[in-house]
Amino acid sequence: MTATDGDRVVIPLRPVDHADEMPPNPEANAQPARTREGGRWSLPTITLPSIMTGSNLLAAQPPSLLATWDLHARSAKFYDSKILKGLRYTYGALHTYTCAAPGYLIIWVAASFPRLLATVVVLVAALLLLGVL
Repeated sequence: MTATDGDRVVIPLRPVDHADEMPPNPEANAQPARTREGGRWSLPTITLPSIMTGSNLLAAQPPSLLATWDLHARSAKFYDSKILKGLRYTYGALHTYTCAAPGYLIIWVAASFPRLLATVVVLVAALLLLGVL
């Protein structure tokens, strides 16, 4: 049934038009090929929920403030010199409590409109009580 062409094995093709007319071959263990006319060809679709899940940057959660500080503390313990270790602790404290905390607070407040409105009202009231406005 098969012919050898050097190192390759040549398998004869069965015409699609005469597939029903050919007698069944008991030695064949192949499934009939799906033709373009026999089925619908479609590309896989990607939906928005499938993009927003999994391990990608859009779906990733930021570390908590304690996790951020823990990362800085572990990084500071890497250094043997007390000066470098102190500088690394200083940078970690400044980053965690002056950059990350206000950034997380802004993101948390902006996540919902009622929360944003309540925050603005409280800030304006506090500034009025302090006499700044």
